[in-house]
Amino acid sequence: MRVRFAHSTALALALCGAIAHAGEGPSPCISLSDMEKQVKESNGSRHMIELTHDQWEFLRGIYAMNPTTPPGLPPGDRAVLLEADGEPDASRVMFVDGDQMCYPMGAPKKLVDMLYDIGSGAVTHEGKET
Repeated sequence: MRVRFAHSTALALALCGAIAHAGEGPSPCISLSDMEKQVKESNGSRHMIELTHDQWEFLRGIYAMNPTTPPGLPPGDRAVLLEADGEPDASRVMFVDGDQMCYPMGAPKKLVDMLYDIGSGAVTHEGKET
């Protein structure tokens, strides 16, 4: 299950606006209910996946070190993965703060694969690549 949003102009604009820092442009957040509605209206071609606590913690570190995200830790206490069928490198992670999804962060396929490994409890041992 993966969600990509390249085909939704409205969503693309919302996500671009969400990247702006608070006070420097559009709000850095989108309503969780608005996103759920857009996913539902996609007739199964888009997916919003609630991430585990371990996945969220991992992504907080990625976010903090990512030069394309605002400085510091992301807002909220959980995260979701947004994917669209057939678009493996267009996934987005959004950090959930109450009823808002904030600061989208690009999630290329390699990062998404790591998230699935974390979610499944996969363990990598020294000398053995996954």
